[in-house]
Amino acid sequence: MSRRLLNRESSGPRRRHPRFDVWVPISDIAAWREELHATGYERMNPGIDVDSPGGPTMEVIDPFSNTIRFCQITA
Repeated sequence: MSRRLLNRESSGPRRRHPRFDVWVPISDIAAWREELHATGYERMNPGIDVDSPGGPTMEVIDPFSNTIRFCQITA
């Protein structure tokens, strides 16, 4: 690989990593929501979707734009 090609590739736009969606089962979603609210981060203010398929679900987006869904499994 030529030095010129290497410099062109390294100075180009940064690649973004792929975005992921992750489902996390949780036993007490209301308690987890309160714990997140207590951190004081303005962006960490998720609601709970009680009508979500599979049980109450809370969605959080991390700094890398990955979606993390916490789902309280109902039997």
